[in-house]
Amino acid sequence: MHLATTVGERVSILVGRSKWIPEMHENAVKYGFADKIASFRLLRMTVNEFQQDPAWVGNESSSRVRASR
Repeated sequence: MHLATTVGERVSILVGRSKWIPEMHENAVKYGFADKIASFRLLRMTVNEFQQDPAWVGNESSSRVRASR
């Protein structure tokens, strides 16, 4: 998060499942980055799904979109 905030004023955090948002938010507060969070974005993917093809990223409508390289 520190590195990301040196590049941009605010950052979005990508999470695989919504259940991780409270823990990620708690960590941001703990390390002093709470005011730097723009949003949490759900990938709606498990770790195993992401590792099968990391070029795929889920968007907010949960459809799969090919990430541009």
